[in-house]
Amino acid sequence: MKKRFHYSLLILCSFAWCSASAQPKAQNLNQLVIQFNQSYPKELKKIKAAIREGKVLKAEEFGEDYKKLIFDIYIGYNAKIAKTESTEQVTKKDRDDVFFLKSALEKLEYRESEVDRASEELNAHYVYLETKKYGFKKRAFLDFVSWQTEATLSGPSSSTALLANNMGYQLGLGLTYENSFWSFGAELAGLYGYGGVSNISGSSTYQQSSVPAYGGRLSVSGARVVSSTGSLLGIKVAGLFLQQTLTTPSVAGYSINQDRPLSFTATLFTQWRFQNYYFETEFGRYIAKPSTLWALGLGMLI
Repeated sequence: MKKRFHYSLLILCSFAWCSASAQPKAQNLNQLVIQFNQSYPKELKKIKAAIREGKVLKAEEFGEDYKKLIFDIYIGYNAKIAKTESTEQVTKKDRDDVFFLKSALEKLEYRESEVDRASEELNAHYVYLETKKYGFKKRAFLDFVSWQTEATLSGPSSSTALLANNMGYQLGLGLTYENSFWSFGAELAGLYGYGGVSNISGSSTYQQSSVPAYGGRLSVSGARVVSSTGSLLGIKVAGLFLQQTLTTPSVAGYSINQDRPLSFTATLFTQWRFQNYYFETEFGRYIAKPSTLWALGLGMLI
């Protein structure tokens, strides 16, 4: 396309179309003005040289209409970028063009307070887009944990409910997918500890101490980021595979029926982060069981 646009007509059209509702049209029109008006390449060359070499421009040598068009294009680019929802939607060309236009307006000393305010709003939007970006983080942790297992002591005439209160440690690894607002994760841990067993109902009495217990735990979590350091408040749902062998009484007619090894828990957790380290608390219940689980621990990003 080699036709030249009449400069005065395009200036008037651009001013008329530079409203909030027609900003994209105004931006396109301003680009056409710069592209097809034969006097602009010379002006742009002066500005580019001044920016590149750090020279001072004499703003009065540039027409008011020209400076207004540069300003309108700058505001148009800002409006375009402000509508983006991710950093991937902001191209390198957009960033380079905005930087050049802002630098040009600073050299021309044109509407400086408005340019600064628009620049601050754009930088705030860049920061917002960065905080929305999700990324993976790997973690290792060691917790002091308390959990319970159930069993039944069956006798000749009645049954007695048994409960083992276990304490020990869980060592594991975690992977989270998070941004500055939300965190979603998964953890795999091994548990080992000891527990005391006693009856909680029934007429028979049963007691056993220091019974080894071990198992594994796989959990998934969802949490809200509640501080600028990335601390979390959320919920975990976990599957536990637990093993603990109780001693059967030597009295004839008695037997122990232990609960199935697989069970599920739902817990509330907090995670207080300090750079690459964190302190975590967790408390909750077994699903469809009255038993509880809690944990206190330390972890680190790896």
